[in-house]
Parts: sequence; C-alpha cells; structure tokens
Amino acid sequence: MTKEEEMIESVMKIAEGETPKVKKGGKAFFDNIFEKGMMPKDALGVQESDTEALYAQGYQLYNMGKYKDARSVFGSLMLIDPIDPRFLFGHAACSHMLEEYKVAADMYMHQAIVAPDDPIPYYHAADCYIKLGDLFSASVSLNLVIKRSGSEEKYKMIKERSEMTVKKIEEQLSSEIIESEEDLGAPEEIEAPETEDEGEVHE
Repeated sequence: MTKEEEMIESVMKIAEGETPKVKKGGKAFFDNIFEKGMMPKDALGVQESDTEALYAQGYQLYNMGKYKDARSVFGSLMLIDPIDPRFLFGHAACSHMLEEYKVAADMYMHQAIVAPDDPIPYYHAADCYIKLGDLFSASVSLNLVIKRSGSEEKYKMIKERSEMTVKKIEEQLSSEIIESEEDLGAPEEIEAPETEDEGEVHE
C-alpha cells in the first residue's frame, strides 16, 4: 500500500461515523489530488483572494514579532499551496527567529527547490547551519548563493558577504575549527502581500 493510499484509508476511517455526504466529499478531495493531480487549494476550491488575505495576516503577525502565530498561518498556507515560495519562506523565517535552526534550514532548502533562481533561501540556510555548527553545510549553501547570484545587481551585497564568509569557513574547516562567530542573520523582512490591504489580526 502506497503512502497516498494509507492516507486516504486513514481519513476514511476517521470519517466512518460521518454522513455519506461527508465521506463522499473526503474521497473526492483525495481523488482530485492523487488521481487528477490537482493542487490542494484547487481541490478545496480555495480562492486566490482567500490565500492572499491569510498571507497578509501572517505577514502582519511576523512584523509584529509574533513568530509562533505567524508560523501557524504560514503552515496552514503551505497545506493549501505547498509550492508557493512565499509560504515556505515565511515559515522558515519564523523558525529562524524562534532559533529553531534545524527546522528553518530544512524549510529554506524546500524553498530553494521551488524557487530555483533565488539565492536568498541558501543565504539564510547558511546562517542556520553556522548556528548549528555545521560548517560544511554552511559552506555548500554559501557557494550556491554565489552561483545563483551571478552578476545580478540586486544580489551583489549577499554575494560579496557570502564570498567573504565562505572563505573564513573554509579556512576554519581546514584548521579543524568547528565553531564560527559569523552571523549572517535571520530575515529582516518577508515578502509583502500582493493585495494593498495587509489584513487585520483577528483575536
């Protein structure tokens, strides 16, 4: 039995006490995702305006320093649309601010996959790896920052800083020093929502 089949079976067991309409709806939801290849947001019928409003709320919570609450919002958005890089970055940035560096690094790496031209996730992942004492992974990430940045002016600053930092790290690795005082920092901000209204925080 595949993981998809196990998931469907588990949900259908939970729904055994529900009405036939609910059970039919649950099966249709998974059929749309696993058989028809629909995104969860499309299978659920979620409108783009709804996800943007929710993202605006997460964005506002992040800027208010309510990182746990914001991460919950971004986590919900990831379930709805798991390939929107903004949602992945928002979740990673919150974990970074909460000093949950392993979680943050993993999420930055997921973002790097769905945003293949963006060096930013590797840059922040490198900071997490430095905090974790994993200088080899930090070095790999920084070299990917340099590669992805290319000659683009908007990435000039992080490329130069990455080049300086990776040089120090490689010197430390060659000297078998496993700690680093380099601090690239967590994201100062996340991408603003597309709508003009940034949303309100609901108690």
